[in-house]
Amino acid sequence: MRLKKYDVFGLPGDVRPVLLAMKKQTHFERDPQSPDFYLVVGGDGAILAEKNRPEMYLKPILLVHYRRDCLKSLGFTADIGIKDLSKALNDIKSGEYTLQGEQLLKCNINQREEGIALNEVTVKPSDPAGTLLFRVAVKNKERRMELLAPKCDGILVSTKYGSPAWNLSYGGPISLDLPLMSITFIGSHIKHEHYVCDFNDTVSIHILHDSIVILDNDTHKATSGSMIDIEKSDKRVTFIHTKNTSEELSSKVIRQIEFDSKNVGEKDAD
Repeated sequence: MRLKKYDVFGLPGDVRPVLLAMKKQTHFERDPQSPDFYLVVGGDGAILAEKNRPEMYLKPILLVHYRRDCLKSLGFTADIGIKDLSKALNDIKSGEYTLQGEQLLKCNINQREEGIALNEVTVKPSDPAGTLLFRVAVKNKERRMELLAPKCDGILVSTKYGSPAWNLSYGGPISLDLPLMSITFIGSHIKHEHYVCDFNDTVSIHILHDSIVILDNDTHKATSGSMIDIEKSDKRVTFIHTKNTSEELSSKVIRQIEFDSKNVGEKDAD
């Protein structure tokens, strides 16, 4: 597929310089009515924005982070900083790119589908000062395994993109480039285990009091006694990875850790 037509999503201030850069590429033309791909500007938050999400599953995505000099990760889904945009566009023009489909999470509350998530599904108590009491199991066609579920501030079920963003802080598992779901308990007062499971499993959470369920940035309510099932969605999002700008997720995580460690060291020195 020759990627000629494009449309741009993101924050206006970030999009403007990207549009200017695209106009210099005579091979590309903007066609919002029938684009061949989307160019999303602004990092992970832009692709998760509610106004953009209905479009995101229809066409391949080139994700550009508007930050000229970034020592840490650009974001766990973004490969391209604004300074490398021309390089990425030249790769697309010459056909030196790959399309990579990424699996999404689907969330059902009491067997009713509420939506899908690229990064994570989070369950928290409706009362901000409260804690979460629940039972959780991982199941598939062959088995069902009950997990030890501590009283905590919330439970997080994340994909390979969501797991680094949260678990670098919470100390949970990071699945990197594997088709796994990570299960993390947030703010428990006792030492507990975190878990990973296969993307073909279903994570079932039986909540024991009123809670909120957050699919990336999309919030839903769940009453006491509800059953929340998180599993693989039939929908996928497709990212464009160009030859000279693509970076492995593991490399991004390492850079993020090095950046955070350096910042902590500098603060301690102060």
